[in-house]
Amino acid sequence: MSKLKVIAVDDERSAREAMQQSLEQLAEKVDVLGVVSSVAEAYDLIVSEKPDLVFLDIEMPRESGFDLLRKFDTIEFDIVFTTAFDSYAIQAIKFSALDYLLKPIGLDELSKAIDRSMESGFKARMEYYKNLLQNLEEKENDPTIVLREKDRSTLVKVSEIVRLESDRNYTQVHLTSGDKILLSKTLKVFDNMLTDQGFMRIHKSHLINTRQLDFVDSKQPCVHLKNGEQVPYSSRKKRELNDYLKGIKL
Repeated sequence: MSKLKVIAVDDERSAREAMQQSLEQLAEKVDVLGVVSSVAEAYDLIVSEKPDLVFLDIEMPRESGFDLLRKFDTIEFDIVFTTAFDSYAIQAIKFSALDYLLKPIGLDELSKAIDRSMESGFKARMEYYKNLLQNLEEKENDPTIVLREKDRSTLVKVSEIVRLESDRNYTQVHLTSGDKILLSKTLKVFDNMLTDQGFMRIHKSHLINTRQLDFVDSKQPCVHLKNGEQVPYSSRKKRELNDYLKGIKL
């Protein structure tokens, strides 16, 4: 397997030095074209050297890592975002099924990120980068999420998701269209991603879009959704559900 041509971008000197040292320890996998401190330097290096992979810091003074991406009409390189903060930006990256690393970055984490890039390559994620920039640009309450299956990916608005159901280490996503998509991720992954988007974990196996909630049936116990489906809830979630319904009626 050929090596990846790699650059890294980070405004902090200590972070650049740590990245340089780590990449040198992974010399069997990568050729380091440069470790630079600004968007301007990174842009010039990318244009002249055409790297395969860019480790890109998100938070930088003057221009962010996302500003670098906006300079390209076509992104012809893979990206692993790096950040010290688990922020809104990370949420947007997760929604677009892209890769990121939280600082400080361990050698094993870095090596695995390189392996993932080798396996897929940037061409498999071009649509994801476009989705990321669109979500960041619009900053809307209804972002688009990438639902990545083994052989294909589907982009849907979060509002188009009715509910998600756990199937062991898989999750089945139910859409307003009636389509179902089975993904090789646990329900916990989506719980963490979608809580801020109005989703509620009502049962160990069920996560619902509260905008799709019709009413709570205390006798069953289950919730009735606007599409006619009934989904069971755990007894400890009854008060939370009722409080939610009272809140939207105020």
